[in-house]
Amino acid sequence: ILIWRSRNRFMGFAVGIISVVAVVALAPQEYKDRISSIKSYEEDGSAMGRLRAWAVALRMIDAHPITGVGFNRFAINHVAFQPNPTEAERSGEKKALVAHNSYFQIWAEAGTPAFAMYMLLIWLTFWDVWKVRKRAKRLYHDSWILSYCSMFEASLATFVLGSVFLNRAAFDLVYHLFALVICFGIIARRRMDLDEKESHSIKAGKGPIDGFRAGDPTVAASGPVRPRFRRVVLES
Repeated sequence: ILIWRSRNRFMGFAVGIISVVAVVALAPQEYKDRISSIKSYEEDGSAMGRLRAWAVALRMIDAHPITGVGFNRFAINHVAFQPNPTEAERSGEKKALVAHNSYFQIWAEAGTPAFAMYMLLIWLTFWDVWKVRKRAKRLYHDSWILSYCSMFEASLATFVLGSVFLNRAAFDLVYHLFALVICFGIIARRRMDLDEKESHSIKAGKGPIDGFRAGDPTVAASGPVRPRFRRVVLES
């Protein structure tokens, strides 16, 4: 995402590919062997454990679609919804029983309404970032607003993807990220409102901007007014 949002995508992807090739070439053999085990995931305990946990979560969702089994009660109900529990699961030796998937964990424990609100919160956060970016791209060549949009978009996407394989159902930092996006949206929109108002004043020949005044021959000779870090749209 950071490369896609950069100014030079070709260079970014080229550097990324070279970096991946270099890492793979220099990585120790143990790492390469671990990566190659993807081909035989059926023999990998970690991979199969996740698939088993997902199946348990789906059974909980099917049995309790509205209310779920209760917050933080996935482990307690795990054996009841596992038709073929292992010896460690039956004896209680394996205590860290989770869905290994944030979405399944929330859905199984809190029910469909809570899961729907959680997904809606994630989607609306993305949507807010995209709306701010769309407006900022109309106003600026470059701006801190566009940089922050890329940062928030990449952070959210990383969390969303990582949550497919890890249980982060009660990860409070992501809610701080949601709140930061809201605050950023308010501040960015206020800044863009001021810049748009300023651009209309310049077009009418009324307002100064960054030490220059509309109609100044030094500005006219150098072309359109382009303040540092931002560009004001002069045409309607």
